[in-house]
Amino acid sequence: MSRKRMPSETQVWAVRQVIKSRLPYADFCREAEPLGWDWYWSAHMELWQLCDEYGWSMPDAAALLGILSPRVSVDRNWKYLHHFVEHGELHPWIIPSVRVGANRLLPHLGMGHDLPTLERLAGTPRQVKVWPFASNILNAGLDDRVTVDTWVHKFFGLPPKLKAPTRRAIQVGVSCEAVDRGFTPPQLQAALWTVQRGRV
Repeated sequence: MSRKRMPSETQVWAVRQVIKSRLPYADFCREAEPLGWDWYWSAHMELWQLCDEYGWSMPDAAALLGILSPRVSVDRNWKYLHHFVEHGELHPWIIPSVRVGANRLLPHLGMGHDLPTLERLAGTPRQVKVWPFASNILNAGLDDRVTVDTWVHKFFGLPPKLKAPTRRAIQVGVSCEAVDRGFTPPQLQAALWTVQRGRV
């Protein structure tokens, strides 16, 4: 984010105010209902089990899960990943725009690359959530990248497509609020996601 123009303090403040109003400090702690802060840890463990069973590398599987994630539910996203790992081919239901991104990634799998290298080699799809999502799952929610997807848009009452400055304001606002609460940015983002989806 250092090469991009940072959002204004007002934009970041507005993001943090929405979080505070919808997710008070008292409701967000490890001792109480987890509110989804551990979602990425659970996803990481599920990914580890899949990789262990089929002899896949974690970065490869995380990258493919990320590439296959746009415009599908989480359950279907995992179904698509399992299908490829088990059958060696993309699921027939994958939409064309996602298939294009997946086809750019596939030749680089099985080469021992780490996730940043796979991101560089496969390129950036139109869906900006892909690589942060992959990174968050690979690192069990312990990194600093914030996934901004449709559910996060809805949490803040924003339209499905966001301009880059608004997306950066959300990323910075979530990061600042997470630090104040003693969580990582992905952990807080997963909580916002869980609250918006009504899973609590």
